[in-house]
Amino acid sequence: MYVHSYNLVGSKPKSSRQQYKRELADAFLDIYAVWHYDYMCDKVETSEGPDSFIYYLLELLAEADKSDPTRINYEQRAYCYQTLAELKNNQEEQLGYIDKAIQEIQEALKTQPDSSSLYNQLVGFLLNKIKFRNQYKDEDFAAALPYFEHALLNYRSSNQLTLIYN
Repeated sequence: MYVHSYNLVGSKPKSSRQQYKRELADAFLDIYAVWHYDYMCDKVETSEGPDSFIYYLLELLAEADKSDPTRINYEQRAYCYQTLAELKNNQEEQLGYIDKAIQEIQEALKTQPDSSSLYNQLVGFLLNKIKFRNQYKDEDFAAALPYFEHALLNYRSSNQLTLIYN
Protein backbone atom coordinates (compact mmCIF):
# COMPACT_ATOMS: atom_id res chain seq x y z
CA MET A 1 0.00 0.00 0.00
CA TYR A 2 2.58 2.59 1.06
CA VAL A 3 6.16 2.88 -0.03
CA HIS A 4 8.29 1.56 2.81
CA SER A 5 11.38 3.62 2.18
CA TYR A 6 12.71 2.70 5.59
CA ASN A 7 13.51 -0.79 4.26
CA LEU A 8 16.17 0.92 2.16
CA VAL A 9 17.47 2.71 5.26
CA GLY A 10 17.58 -0.56 7.20
CA SER A 11 19.78 -2.11 4.53
CA LYS A 12 22.50 0.50 5.11
CA PRO A 13 25.37 -0.31 7.48
CA LYS A 14 24.75 0.62 11.10
CA SER A 15 27.72 3.01 11.07
CA SER A 16 26.10 5.01 8.25
CA ARG A 17 22.76 5.07 10.03
CA GLN A 18 24.45 6.23 13.23
CA GLN A 19 26.43 8.94 11.44
CA TYR A 20 23.31 10.39 9.81
CA LYS A 21 20.78 9.66 12.54
CA ARG A 22 19.49 13.24 12.77
CA GLU A 23 19.07 13.47 9.00
CA LEU A 24 17.32 10.10 8.84
CA ALA A 25 14.97 11.05 11.65
CA ASP A 26 14.24 14.37 9.95
CA ALA A 27 13.51 12.58 6.68
CA PHE A 28 10.99 10.26 8.38
CA LEU A 29 9.41 13.26 10.11
CA ASP A 30 9.21 15.14 6.82
CA ILE A 31 7.39 12.21 5.22
CA TYR A 32 5.13 12.02 8.28
CA ALA A 33 4.36 15.76 8.04
CA VAL A 34 3.41 15.59 4.36
CA TRP A 35 1.21 12.53 4.82
CA HIS A 36 -0.32 13.95 8.00
CA TYR A 37 -1.14 17.21 6.22
CA ASP A 38 -2.71 15.32 3.32
CA TYR A 39 -4.78 13.29 5.79
CA MET A 40 -5.96 16.45 7.56
CA CYS A 41 -6.98 17.92 4.19
CA ASP A 42 -8.93 14.75 3.29
CA LYS A 43 -6.56 14.03 0.41
CA VAL A 44 -5.87 10.45 1.51
CA GLU A 45 -7.99 7.59 0.26
CA THR A 46 -7.11 3.99 0.92
CA SER A 47 -8.91 0.78 0.16
CA GLU A 48 -8.13 -0.43 3.69
CA GLY A 49 -9.67 2.63 5.34
CA PRO A 50 -8.12 5.35 7.47
CA ASP A 51 -6.98 3.04 10.29
CA SER A 52 -4.23 1.47 8.19
CA PHE A 53 -3.04 4.90 7.15
CA ILE A 54 -2.77 6.08 10.76
CA TYR A 55 -0.82 2.90 11.58
CA TYR A 56 1.52 3.80 8.73
CA LEU A 57 2.06 7.24 10.28
CA LEU A 58 2.85 5.50 13.57
CA GLU A 59 5.41 3.33 11.74
CA LEU A 60 7.08 6.46 10.34
CA LEU A 61 7.29 7.93 13.84
CA ALA A 62 8.74 4.68 15.19
CA GLU A 63 11.42 4.76 12.50
CA ALA A 64 12.21 8.40 13.28
CA ASP A 65 12.50 7.55 16.99
CA LYS A 66 14.70 4.56 16.19
CA SER A 67 16.91 6.65 13.90
CA ASP A 68 17.47 9.32 16.54
CA PRO A 69 16.49 8.16 20.04
CA THR A 70 17.43 11.55 21.49
CA ARG A 71 14.24 12.98 19.96
CA ILE A 72 11.14 10.95 20.70
CA ASN A 73 7.96 12.10 18.96
CA TYR A 74 5.42 11.73 21.76
CA GLU A 75 3.06 14.48 20.62
CA GLN A 76 2.74 13.20 17.07
CA ARG A 77 2.14 9.67 18.29
CA ALA A 78 -0.49 10.96 20.74
CA TYR A 79 -2.23 12.70 17.86
CA CYS A 80 -2.32 9.43 15.91
CA TYR A 81 -3.83 7.58 18.87
CA GLN A 82 -6.42 10.31 19.33
CA THR A 83 -7.31 10.03 15.65
CA LEU A 84 -7.68 6.25 15.96
CA ALA A 85 -9.94 6.75 19.00
CA GLU A 86 -12.15 9.09 17.01
CA LEU A 87 -12.36 6.62 14.11
CA LYS A 88 -13.68 3.84 16.32
CA ASN A 89 -17.32 3.20 17.21
CA ASN A 90 -16.60 0.71 19.97
CA GLN A 91 -16.28 2.48 23.32
CA GLU A 92 -13.64 0.05 24.61
CA GLU A 93 -11.44 0.68 21.56
CA GLN A 94 -11.96 4.44 21.84
CA LEU A 95 -10.91 4.41 25.48
CA GLY A 96 -7.91 2.18 24.74
CA TYR A 97 -6.58 4.57 22.11
CA ILE A 98 -7.27 7.70 24.12
CA ASP A 99 -5.42 6.09 27.05
CA LYS A 100 -2.44 5.54 24.74
CA ALA A 101 -2.60 9.21 23.72
CA ILE A 102 -2.66 10.24 27.39
CA GLN A 103 0.36 8.01 28.12
CA GLU A 104 2.32 9.59 25.26
CA ILE A 105 1.66 13.10 26.54
CA GLN A 106 2.57 12.06 30.08
CA GLU A 107 5.89 10.74 28.74
CA ALA A 108 6.46 14.00 26.89
CA LEU A 109 5.78 15.94 30.10
CA LYS A 110 8.64 14.07 31.77
CA THR A 111 11.03 15.75 29.35
CA GLN A 112 9.16 19.08 29.17
CA PRO A 113 7.47 19.54 32.57
CA ASP A 114 6.71 23.23 31.99
CA SER A 115 5.09 22.86 28.57
CA SER A 116 1.76 24.63 28.51
CA SER A 117 0.84 23.08 25.17
CA LEU A 118 1.45 19.55 26.46
CA TYR A 119 -0.77 20.20 29.47
CA ASN A 120 -3.42 21.60 27.13
CA GLN A 121 -3.26 18.44 25.03
CA LEU A 122 -3.48 16.28 28.13
CA VAL A 123 -6.59 18.14 29.31
CA GLY A 124 -8.12 17.73 25.85
CA PHE A 125 -7.47 14.00 25.89
CA LEU A 126 -8.91 13.66 29.41
CA LEU A 127 -12.04 15.51 28.27
CA ASN A 128 -12.24 13.24 25.22
CA LYS A 129 -12.09 10.27 27.56
CA ILE A 130 -15.07 11.68 29.46
CA LYS A 131 -16.91 12.19 26.17
CA PHE A 132 -16.17 8.64 24.97
CA ARG A 133 -17.45 7.21 28.26
CA ASN A 134 -20.53 9.41 27.98
CA GLN A 135 -20.46 9.78 31.76
CA TYR A 136 -19.91 13.31 32.97
CA LYS A 137 -18.82 12.85 36.56
CA ASP A 138 -17.48 15.63 38.77
CA GLU A 139 -14.47 13.55 39.80
CA ASP A 140 -13.41 13.09 36.17
CA PHE A 141 -13.48 16.84 35.60
CA ALA A 142 -11.70 17.36 38.92
CA ALA A 143 -8.95 14.98 37.74
CA ALA A 144 -8.38 17.15 34.64
CA LEU A 145 -8.41 20.44 36.56
CA PRO A 146 -4.83 20.32 37.95
CA TYR A 147 -3.47 19.81 34.43
CA PHE A 148 -5.52 22.75 33.19
CA GLU A 149 -4.13 24.88 36.02
CA HIS A 150 -0.60 23.78 35.10
CA ALA A 151 -1.25 24.82 31.51
CA LEU A 152 -2.38 28.26 32.60
CA LEU A 153 0.44 28.74 35.08
CA ASN A 154 3.09 27.76 32.55
CA TYR A 155 1.65 29.69 29.63
CA ARG A 156 4.23 31.87 27.91
CA SER A 157 3.77 33.81 24.74
CA SER A 158 5.31 36.74 22.98
CA ASN A 159 1.74 37.97 22.62
CA GLN A 160 1.11 38.20 26.35
CA LEU A 161 -0.03 41.56 27.52
CA THR A 162 2.20 43.44 29.88
CA LEU A 163 0.25 45.66 32.20
CA ILE A 164 1.83 49.00 32.94
CA TYR A 165 0.74 50.77 36.08
CA ASN A 166 1.38 54.47 36.63
